[in-house]
Amino acid sequence: MTSQHPFEREHQRLIERLHEMPMQPPPLGIGAQVMARINDRRSQRFRRLARLTLAPISIRFRPALVGCFGILLIAVFVLGRYSVRQEGADPLQLLDAEAAYLVGRELLAAEKQAAALTLLQLAANLAPENPDFALWEGIAHWHNKQPEQEQSSYLRGLSSTPDSLPLLINLGHHHLSNGSYLDALDAYRKALTIDPLEPTAWYNSGLIYRLLDRKEEEIDAWKNFLYRQRFGIRALRAVERLNSAGDYSYRPYWIGPRRVIIHTEALLAEDSALTNLRHEAAMLTALLTENQELTLTIATFYAGNTDRARQRALLLKQLIAEAPGSPLENRIAVSWFDSPETIMLPSTESRTRAEGVLLFGFSDHQQNQEVSI
Repeated sequence: MTSQHPFEREHQRLIERLHEMPMQPPPLGIGAQVMARINDRRSQRFRRLARLTLAPISIRFRPALVGCFGILLIAVFVLGRYSVRQEGADPLQLLDAEAAYLVGRELLAAEKQAAALTLLQLAANLAPENPDFALWEGIAHWHNKQPEQEQSSYLRGLSSTPDSLPLLINLGHHHLSNGSYLDALDAYRKALTIDPLEPTAWYNSGLIYRLLDRKEEEIDAWKNFLYRQRFGIRALRAVERLNSAGDYSYRPYWIGPRRVIIHTEALLAEDSALTNLRHEAAMLTALLTENQELTLTIATFYAGNTDRARQRALLLKQLIAEAPGSPLENRIAVSWFDSPETIMLPSTESRTRAEGVLLFGFSDHQQNQEVSI
């Protein structure tokens, strides 16, 4: 005999009691009522379907809802893109070097130095032959105050790309900031073999030569820097240091509202070197053309030779005005002297030069705008 579950026994008892209940006839009209309700529900469904298919559709644009939906789609795509994992695979192989590099640069710009370093290291490990990745890995180390790792990044990049100008320049910066001046000079010299006019290499070399009291090399560095770059605060500092070292081949002049660095050696060169002279004259022409209120005065000096001083002043005026009868001609005044030029120094001392030139620019309405030259 098998035992029954209590639930089964209760279920059987209910069935037996239902059998014992007396039979009752159904209420009158119950069938018609049931069929009427069924037909009414069908008609409601048909009316809803008709409204959906035939009624005009009105669309309400909700920017916030659409924006959220767009972000959701992007998130789904990104998660799908990076959620693929291979069992037992190297995690470094699951990311793209270029993507890690770009995101690392963005994080560095956002001042998230630690997070940026992680991704830039990843990019450099995935593509060690790429000099840009090594460069920015080193820069990230610098931001995180890790000088030894910074140097290692630059050297690793140079081992595969020895002629990388940015890597050499940053290696020089690294040595300079750490006081390793000779190592910095070596890096800058290598950079200058790639680009002989690289301004940053010349400027920082000038600083190092100044610290090492190597005057002739310092002067050469400032002149080479100014040959390439003559605007900005670094150019003004370079020309001031050049002049303080006793060299006036480049000089700053107030032309209207700003200081302009002019290659005075070119202004005083022999006629056979007219190419450089014309270049300097063209810059002054641009200043006069840009500022219609500007007037220019040229004063030339040549000790014991009035004719030479006069000829040089008139030649400069002719080249700046560009053509006889030019509207610029009336705004250029000249004077000449058969005596040496006296240069006043900030220390109240003075120096004399047998041959020299002074430029003065004045505007009735001093403009605050900068003029490109």
